[in-house]
Amino acid sequence: YEISDTLGQPFAPFVHPEDIQGCMEILQEVIQTGNKKGGVEYRVRCKDGAYKWYRANGSRVTDPNDGSFVFVGIGRDITDSKKADQRLQLARDIFDSAKEAIFVSDLEGNLLDVNAEACRLAKYSREDMLRLRNVDIVAPQEVSRIAPDLGLADAGAVVESRWALLCSDGSTVPLDLVVQRLAGDQY
Repeated sequence: YEISDTLGQPFAPFVHPEDIQGCMEILQEVIQTGNKKGGVEYRVRCKDGAYKWYRANGSRVTDPNDGSFVFVGIGRDITDSKKADQRLQLARDIFDSAKEAIFVSDLEGNLLDVNAEACRLAKYSREDMLRLRNVDIVAPQEVSRIAPDLGLADAGAVVESRWALLCSDGSTVPLDLVVQRLAGDQY
């Protein structure tokens, strides 16, 4: 928009219909109490009709001479951050709903994350599994054979083998293992 398109115009037509009630409630609260409100997220309608996400802070500024006041808001476009959050949530949903057991560990072998299928097969809660190292969930007789695969030296390398998952009750479950080391902080 040009500045002239927005000056003197009501706020509501520029806000997504689903967000207007919350924005108006916050606006009224700031005006009535005089307390600053921060971190308010809402969608703003662009001139082309698309919407962008904004995070804003609002304050009431009062004229000490006559007591009149204005509302001052400062917003920042967080659309890219919102899209990234949505992609991360989608990835998390895929990870959590995968029918394959997924174990993520760091280079020291500490388990960083596991999905629901891994927990189900290993008969551990997620919290308990995240206290373990990857060698703790390998059948003892296979640790020396599988350990080199778990500590891949080259980023991007992929190793496939068969191993026995050691469950919390001492039983084992045979699994096909695919290990890939990601470069840097790709997880």
